[in-house]
Amino acid sequence: MTSRARRVPACVCLLAGALGAGLLVGACGGQPGGVLGGITRRSSSGRGAGECLAERAGSRAPTAAVSGEACQRGEFAACGQECQDDVGDGCVRMAALVEAQLPDDPRAFALYERGCVLGNAGACTSYGVGIVTRKPGASGDAQCAGQLFVIACSARDARGCGMLGVALADGHGLPKDPSKARAVLEQACGELAGFACNSLGYLLEQGRLGPPDLAAAGAAYDRGCSSGHAKSCEDAQRLRGSPIPR
Repeated sequence: MTSRARRVPACVCLLAGALGAGLLVGACGGQPGGVLGGITRRSSSGRGAGECLAERAGSRAPTAAVSGEACQRGEFAACGQECQDDVGDGCVRMAALVEAQLPDDPRAFALYERGCVLGNAGACTSYGVGIVTRKPGASGDAQCAGQLFVIACSARDARGCGMLGVALADGHGLPKDPSKARAVLEQACGELAGFACNSLGYLLEQGRLGPPDLAAAGAAYDRGCSSGHAKSCEDAQRLRGSPIPR
């Protein structure tokens, strides 16, 4: 039987060219190596065996705090080059492109690792989430993930605070302390909203911060929704039995 080559979307081919993605070389005509290969080598070379990324978070000064213009324009090679040039925001945006186009590619976490070392709190959170969900390329244990969430939340990353609250509530990687979890999440929801409010609402609804408190959960979801967090809007409607718009 003659096998028919699977057509690879053009956007994936462009991304593969930027990353030097060997698995798509035949389909896209790309070449191995490329920008991401250098990033991956540089990230892994700075990490000792068994070392948690939290020990190196923010240890390297970025050349710019915010960039990502090339990423927003879909210029994958230039986006990857920003990360190579120590622009932490470029690393995070490039990692998101990798995850969207090449799911479970471990090189996404080389990008998050580099972004975290460059002091990007969102990158530290994403790497910690990768550890918790056992994504390929994310190295560490639950305690390491918890440390990353502490760092990210301290840097006012709403998702990092949300994940920190869950870790504290469940004792996953950190000492179990539902009271502290609630305090962290209530402050983060009030100041940062978004994902932090969604985590607060979910844990309140589930009774993982004490007795279930549906009124407080609904208020947390509402605040998250008002900040533009779509999942919070869905959860607020679900909690009240309202149909979710499609």
